[in-house]
Amino acid sequence: MDRTLPPWTPLAPIACLAFGGLIGALVMALAGAAPARVATQLVALGAALGLAWVLRSVPAEAVAKARFWLPALALLGAAFLDVGLIGIHRWVSLGPIHLHTGFLACPLLLVALARGLAEGRWRAALLLAGATQALLCLQPDAGTATAFALGAAAAAAATPALARPARTGLALALLALAVPAWTRPDHLSPVPVVEGILALAATTAGVLGVLARLAALALPASLAILALDTRRRDPGAAPVAAGLAAFAAGAFLAPALGQFPVPVLGYGISPLLGLAFASGLLGGAARRAA
Repeated sequence: MDRTLPPWTPLAPIACLAFGGLIGALVMALAGAAPARVATQLVALGAALGLAWVLRSVPAEAVAKARFWLPALALLGAAFLDVGLIGIHRWVSLGPIHLHTGFLACPLLLVALARGLAEGRWRAALLLAGATQALLCLQPDAGTATAFALGAAAAAAATPALARPARTGLALALLALAVPAWTRPDHLSPVPVVEGILALAATTAGVLGVLARLAALALPASLAILALDTRRRDPGAAPVAAGLAAFAAGAFLAPALGQFPVPVLGYGISPLLGLAFASGLLGGAARRAA
């Protein structure tokens, strides 16, 4: 790494992921959540940390070239095969485990989209973004649609091959694709250990409330720092880094805009795995750029 950033910086997102996951599990346990739910969250956290560590050695280009975007789109579509919940189709069920398809698919789709932009295939990138947002709108999932739109717009804005007016126009178009999802609100009741985990932390213990909010800021901040440093050192990798960092920021911002899950801290396997994917790839990009 450059002298401006400490050598441990690429590991910061993984550390923040661990910190947030542990705080969330502690809040659940103290608030009286079922032991099986707390145990599931801790196992998922361990799997997410392992995934992030392994991905530090995998170039983002290899992920994009593997054409994971096709099964990722299929995963979003597979949610409609599930029975759903009062007309909402965001999950794929594996026995008692419910996987949130948006959090699993969108990071993979953002890598493919950013790769397309970097290679000058902006029409294909727009088509991929449009297909993704159409599925998120139909689910409907305005929170994930917003996070994906922010990631896609950031990837466009960080694409060096595009002229500044083109970057701006494309970024605005990608943001606009999320608007239809907000016209289809859902009527799901918030769950304290999912959407309400920050409030639950504050009522359980004041210090936990502070730590939970710090954790919610720390992970997207650490990813943003790596994305900015990657853009400075390796402009070719900037679209992927910017896209994943902005997606993470959007995922944590969404709960402030509506009743959406709080990732990492709240109960949920998929947000842990999705943000572990981002943490691992950005950490690896920063390490290789050193």
